[in-house]
Amino acid sequence: TRRRIKLNDRVEFPYYLDLNDFAKSPSTAVPLSASASAAELTDSILDKAGSDTPIKPTKERPYVYELYAILIHSGSALGGHYYAYVKAFDKAKWFEFNDSSVSEITDENIKRAFGESSTGGGGYYSGYSYGANAYMLLYRRIDSDRNLPTVPVEMIPQQIKDYLAIEAQEDKKKQEEKAQDPLQL
Repeated sequence: TRRRIKLNDRVEFPYYLDLNDFAKSPSTAVPLSASASAAELTDSILDKAGSDTPIKPTKERPYVYELYAILIHSGSALGGHYYAYVKAFDKAKWFEFNDSSVSEITDENIKRAFGESSTGGGGYYSGYSYGANAYMLLYRRIDSDRNLPTVPVEMIPQQIKDYLAIEAQEDKKKQEEKAQDPLQL
């Protein structure tokens, strides 16, 4: 049965994960049943470790992670479009990166990435089932010694700086041409 299926079930995910109880020695780690399904394991971990309020790591409990990006697929199993939500740590705001468009988003946009309600009835086994939901979540360990709020200019590779300078010149030239010919689109 070579059917392509995209499941659009609602899956909630936390902004913060405290994985300390899962990172200790095997004798002290939170036990997880070997016979549990993937969904049961995920629910178990999120019930014990997930939070939408900030969690501060300590020296004794250093394994705390924060969500910083969400890759989203919009469409069906037969095709669609990918875009991303990324957190700007220096501004403490989220942005949507969708092709050449970047815009600020709200918490409601992120909650929509949870997917459709699983009680929404029929059709989700169809290859044509359509929805926009999180495809991949990216978390980073909270560590003030390792995390930077933004990348300093001196850390950006020269070839990227050169590329951005050329792109800025081209954009400026297009704007000047547009200003000279108001009928040009």
